[in-house]
Amino acid sequence: MNDYKEAIKRPFSDWKKLGIGFLLYLIPIVNIITGFFAWGYLLECSHTSMKKKKELPAWENLGNLFTKGLLGLAISLIYALPSIILGIGFMWKLIQKISPITDITEPLQMLNLVKENIGGEIIVLGLVLLITAYITPMALIFFSKKYEFKDSFKINDLLRKVFTWKYFLAWAFLAILGILISIISQGIINLSQETMIIPTIINAFTSIFIGITRYTLLGKTLFLIEK
Repeated sequence: MNDYKEAIKRPFSDWKKLGIGFLLYLIPIVNIITGFFAWGYLLECSHTSMKKKKELPAWENLGNLFTKGLLGLAISLIYALPSIILGIGFMWKLIQKISPITDITEPLQMLNLVKENIGGEIIVLGLVLLITAYITPMALIFFSKKYEFKDSFKINDLLRKVFTWKYFLAWAFLAILGILISIISQGIINLSQETMIIPTIINAFTSIFIGITRYTLLGKTLFLIEK
């Protein structure tokens, strides 16, 4: 049985390791680069979770972590390609329908233009985005198992794994957790009425917390599916 409580508790099992991840996400703009180290570390959290290790992995071999983070981005972008291509195509179609007299700053006029010209396409794009969001996490977990890039594209095996009750429950749990954390975070930011420092701190903390929880739970989920 999957242990959701353990996945949530794991980030706090070592405050020093959690703190390092927090710092890597903390500084705006710089975190575009340092985020790759953090992403590599999150994949390592999945890797160790599959081996039933409860403690957080060490922050070591930083070059390897950075490379793993880059490969994680590459995998995500490849899976996102259908959505990107569809989105660009639909936007191009919409741009061609915009006449010189169209007031693009008027929300109602733009909404009607979208509904008349690409309303159906928007629904298709939404479905593709949902499917991508559902499948991509497992593709990354496949990669983290042996750190073989090609493993992320074993489509037949991937589909067999994602269309299981265990994976659906884990994915849905993480989606709900992410929504709840976002609501709580936004509430704290609104109450603080501070627009820079507090939002930056909260975003950095939630990024590393949700990241470790997500990859820990999904790594354990793949282990249980294959058990």
